[in-house]
Amino acid sequence: MRGPQGTAVAAERHDLEGSLQLVEADARTFALAGDAMERLAEHAAEAHRLPVPDLVTAALAHQHGCGVVHVEGHFDLLAAHGGLAFEVRRLELQADAVAPDG
Repeated sequence: MRGPQGTAVAAERHDLEGSLQLVEADARTFALAGDAMERLAEHAAEAHRLPVPDLVTAALAHQHGCGVVHVEGHFDLLAAHGGLAFEVRRLELQADAVAPDG
């Protein structure tokens, strides 16, 4: 959900949300995310410096038995060293399919 936002992006997000199972976060979700950040800090000096939305997403996946489809290595790191159990699937995008700003 990064990059330029506008009417087309809002419509695409609405379409995606209609086809996805939505899960709710609670206090336990944020505790799990914090625990994962601590475990990552123990794993490697800079490993805990992940975006908070990635930590929360991984905690939600763990908590609700969901998998995560992603395009960057944050979720592989979280699954391997964050103390959270969830399936990860990394998409490999063509270089020309990625916007210049990520």
